[in-house]
Amino acid sequence: MLSRVANVMHSKKQQRHADRWRWFHDIGQDIRYTSRTLRRKPGFSAGVILTMALGIGANTAVFSIVNAVLLKPLPYPDPNGIVLLVNTIHGRPVDGLAVSAPKFTIWRQSSTTVNDIAGYVFGRSLDVTNPDDPQPIPVGRVSADFFRLFGASVAQGRTFTVAEDQPGGDHVAIVSHRFWRNRLGGTTTVIGQTLSLDSDRFTIVGVLDASFDMDPIKPSLASSPAIWLPLQLDPASANDLNYVLVAGRLRSGVSFAAAQEETARSADAVRHAWPSVMPIDHGLGLERLQTVLVRDVRPSLLLLWSFVAFVLLIACANAINLLLVRASVRRREIAIRVATGASQGRITRQFLTEGVVLAIAGGAVGLALAAVGTRLLLALEGWNLPRVGSDSSRIVLDWQVFVFTFVTSVTTGIAFGVVPAFQATRSDVDAALKAGDRGGSAVGGSKVRGVLVTCELALAVIVLIGAALLLRSFVVLRHVRPGFDGHNVLTMQTPLIGRRFARAAPLIDVANEGVRRLLTVPGVDVAASSLTGPPLEPLAALNIGIVGRPEIEQDSYAVHWNLVTPEYFDLFKIPVVRGRPFDDRDRAGAAPVALINQAMAMRYWPNADPLRDSLFIAPRIGGELEETTPRRIIGIVGDVRQYQLRSEPRAAVYVPLRQLPDRQAAFLNRIGTSMTWIIRTRSEPHLLGDVIQREVRTVSGSAAVRIRSMDDLSAASTSQDALEMWLSAVFGAVALLLAAGGLYGVMSYSVEQRRREIGIRMALGAECQQLRRMVLTEAMKLTSIGLVVGIGGALGLSRFMAALLFGIGPHDGTSFVAVPLVLGAVALAAAWLPARSASAVDPMIALRAE
Repeated sequence: MLSRVANVMHSKKQQRHADRWRWFHDIGQDIRYTSRTLRRKPGFSAGVILTMALGIGANTAVFSIVNAVLLKPLPYPDPNGIVLLVNTIHGRPVDGLAVSAPKFTIWRQSSTTVNDIAGYVFGRSLDVTNPDDPQPIPVGRVSADFFRLFGASVAQGRTFTVAEDQPGGDHVAIVSHRFWRNRLGGTTTVIGQTLSLDSDRFTIVGVLDASFDMDPIKPSLASSPAIWLPLQLDPASANDLNYVLVAGRLRSGVSFAAAQEETARSADAVRHAWPSVMPIDHGLGLERLQTVLVRDVRPSLLLLWSFVAFVLLIACANAINLLLVRASVRRREIAIRVATGASQGRITRQFLTEGVVLAIAGGAVGLALAAVGTRLLLALEGWNLPRVGSDSSRIVLDWQVFVFTFVTSVTTGIAFGVVPAFQATRSDVDAALKAGDRGGSAVGGSKVRGVLVTCELALAVIVLIGAALLLRSFVVLRHVRPGFDGHNVLTMQTPLIGRRFARAAPLIDVANEGVRRLLTVPGVDVAASSLTGPPLEPLAALNIGIVGRPEIEQDSYAVHWNLVTPEYFDLFKIPVVRGRPFDDRDRAGAAPVALINQAMAMRYWPNADPLRDSLFIAPRIGGELEETTPRRIIGIVGDVRQYQLRSEPRAAVYVPLRQLPDRQAAFLNRIGTSMTWIIRTRSEPHLLGDVIQREVRTVSGSAAVRIRSMDDLSAASTSQDALEMWLSAVFGAVALLLAAGGLYGVMSYSVEQRRREIGIRMALGAECQQLRRMVLTEAMKLTSIGLVVGIGGALGLSRFMAALLFGIGPHDGTSFVAVPLVLGAVALAAAWLPARSASAVDPMIALRAE
């Protein structure tokens, strides 16, 4: 009995093995048969493969960027657990990621849900002292836990200790691997050597490993530090200027929500310790580092990905139509196979195999196109991708991209293999055998092809309306009045390196002398300088206090702060609406004065005259920035879009650079600031770039950096919008061509299949014009349905684009009218050739054809 059971089990096992091998054998046969069949029709095969390569290649190229920016974890330990401390107002995060020293101190002391809390400041430049050739070196100041938080290891030496991070701690430094190799000769005895930075001596205690990548976490305008110094923040500091980036890691088992709740309570501790630092409506919150880094580019990338996904769907519909045409031609072949015993499942599997083989071939070609397309995409101006920057080598076609391409290919192959398989297995075998070699087209097949073309047109409408909305938005944005005249204006910056700039007098002397020398350069009309950057690149926003007003009426960090020379307003042609501009009276030692813009006047003096009042700069912030002497408001100037062209003008206060207090100069020197030189020329400003650079280097002692015209800055402000517009236009054009090609193919095949019918109509007296109208009417019927469905889909989906648009709504009438008209005209043109072909049919030849 046991032997019989064992034999039965063994027999079943052998049967399973046999079935499995038979399945693999059948698949192999299907693949070989498919290969032979496709080789006999190279034109058809190439058409399907290229169509799919276009759709899959576009998706692969965009996915490789999305994967590198949005999906890949940051290159740090437990990247999902790294969080940033941010300011909030009424519970919502404010612009900017930096916080002040008191908030960092309190949070680090009180937090039980986050550990490895680190503060860091990037962007300052120091001079590796060399009187003959001063060189600005980018420096980062970090607290002791920074390197542990971000997993930075050292190739030599060690990182900072807690004692070294205290105020008055030892002067120690860690150098980057590149600085050690290029500037220090790569010596193995570097530990213990000293560096002279701004006349201070720092002992090198470590060399960072070359693998540490800090690009994802540094501000976009900052350079990667070559030297790292201890942060050494004073825990007793009441300076509430937000300039320190603070991050930490969630403790094991702690949820993000729990850490958020505890952090919100930390605001009460700050408010208790320093009441002036934390107004009642202000608070603290947490943001995940990965979320913050990609927040600005996520909508654009997802929009781009959705466009190429629609292009892929249109390509699939085209491929299905081609396979349906081929299936109708092969009706007799399929009928013979069914008549000789082939099952419906066998026929279905053959069509699925053909679809998958073609799709994989298209995916292989698409992968090659993606490798080129990715580089072309990244070469376009306007990308401001976190984690990537200008280094396109960070985006690679790795295993994740290969898996995505393979899965996409197989999925689409199955998708456009199912429909022809279903259509073929429903065919009447007897009718197909009687049809002989004529093939033919079932009515059902024609309906399916018509539905597919309608879907293509609908998808094309959605993509084109999205592109039209972005185009309209960009046009409106480019016509925005920025509030200043930037034509023929050149800007550049010189780092103010050295302790001599920790006092106001040297800064003022450099500004005055620089402007004087620049005005002597032939071709220069006006020159000015600023310590807070040019328009569209602001340095800081502060709070203000108005003399005689209760504190509760005053907002924190709501006013853009400008330190400028008197020539600034004349250079940018910013009008003085009331009062007077700065002049030679407004110098050091004179009565402190200020100018405000119209937005600030409307905000704080809606029903009063600001020229009768005085204001304080940075009250409650504490530290060196806070001014205790009020400034008389002497004038109101026009509004300027300080941040970007799509941002409305904000409240702004202008202070004479010549009245810079020593305390503010010391602070600006400590965090690292630059003198911005602004020059209006009579011709193309870059032509005078070399002469101007020599002058500012002579005055400041530093080489000029970030040399750009204001036209460049304006273009950079809209570069992301321009990129979105152009890419959407390209993919919209591809969608339009694919949809028009699909309509042309369907109508051409319809005319070919109805050639006998058309011949009969002509024999009975039908005129050419009637036949053309018949074909065009059928095409326009499909087009009209596609337009209606597409417009409905666009109305529903365009609302997700609202955040990307400027000056128009997501249901912009111009876009929703223009796109259907254009697509209708293209569809009419695509249908015209088949219609003309129908009218050219010879009735005698058509009637003799079987």
